[in-house]
Amino acid sequence: MLEIRGPGHHERSQLAALVARVLSAQGREVWVRMDLRPRLAADIAGVLDEGASRVLLVGEGMYGIASREDFDNEVPKGAVLLELRATGDLLGLYDPYGELSTGEVDVLRREGVLVDGVS
Repeated sequence: MLEIRGPGHHERSQLAALVARVLSAQGREVWVRMDLRPRLAADIAGVLDEGASRVLLVGEGMYGIASREDFDNEVPKGAVLLELRATGDLLGLYDPYGELSTGEVDVLRREGVLVDGVS
């Protein structure tokens, strides 16, 4: 799992999009785990609490499913999972488990991505 850390929901989302573009161009399958905004999360939780088994999420050209199930086991082996975390760290990509190759790190840094605190 890779982490996009830093303040600012929008900034983390933008960085996740850049990292996804770069890594997918390198042939990697990329999955992203994002937190829902608190009000939307509360609305969805309320519907699930009242008995819905799934909530279908729709937006401009995208779809999702919300449920009480944990979907971490659905991430294919070998895929990159990006997790967005609100922290006080510098906005950047952090690789705590050493999943990225040196070549991937080099490409990301050329694209201006701060990787493990180094640009």
